[in-house]
Amino acid sequence: ITDTLLELMEACMNDIPDCEWLAQWQELAKRFAFQFNPALQPRAIIVYGCISKTTSDGEIKTLLRILVKALESFSDIDLIDSIIMCLTRLLPLLSPESKIHKFMFWIALSILQLEETQLYASGLALLEQNLHTLDHM
Repeated sequence: ITDTLLELMEACMNDIPDCEWLAQWQELAKRFAFQFNPALQPRAIIVYGCISKTTSDGEIKTLLRILVKALESFSDIDLIDSIIMCLTRLLPLLSPESKIHKFMFWIALSILQLEETQLYASGLALLEQNLHTLDHM
């Protein structure tokens, strides 16, 4: 749904000069993604990963901190899954010089070793994206 809305918004923005819709959406998604709210945070994290055009090591580290906190309690599998999906989308946007690329391989393997069936698909997607990114560096 987010990808479709993004395509629609980008198509409309081409015809409207000085349109800031996407920037506002990105800012709102980022704010809700990095703010604790059990009802909204998983959805906001997925939206943030889908609509982001750039990312930084700091944003990835913030997502990893949220992931660590979620793994400590292991009570919200949806939050963990959404962070992994977001990281998968953001990984190709990181600069090739980022040291995070090498660590992401081990993070993906660790996710798979949790033996939580709901996390296998997103864990494998993260591992695949990481290997693809490392291969093209």
